[in-house]
Amino acid sequence: MKVKRTQDPKIIKFLRPYFIEDGAFNRDIIAKELFDIMRSTPDEIFVVVILEQDKICGFAISWLMNDREYIWLAQAWSRSGTDRCYGKEAIEMIKRWASKEHNIHEIRFETSRDPKAITRVWGFEPHATVMSSKF
Repeated sequence: MKVKRTQDPKIIKFLRPYFIEDGAFNRDIIAKELFDIMRSTPDEIFVVVILEQDKICGFAISWLMNDREYIWLAQAWSRSGTDRCYGKEAIEMIKRWASKEHNIHEIRFETSRDPKAITRVWGFEPHATVMSSKF
């Protein structure tokens, strides 16, 4: 397997089926937003893919948030059975990009997964709690 950065916006159509939707913010809207960011401000987005013989086995998409001191990890996915070392390599690539290109030293993301497991496996710590009220 190989882990590499891509700056070609066309990759988004291949990653789209794996995007995590958020209510009305569906895969089509997410794909358009990410495609547009990659096309218009390619230095502010980092897309890394995990490939096995040109088949996508995982990815991580992060971008520079306006007036923030962190990188936002917007979407990430890996195929079941993919060794975590490749995901960790992808995160390390994002960290290097953030620190060398933008002098930023923090990644944040939202998740519905177990925070304790994420801390144990990936080394991320809880930052805040997202609250919601549907009406």
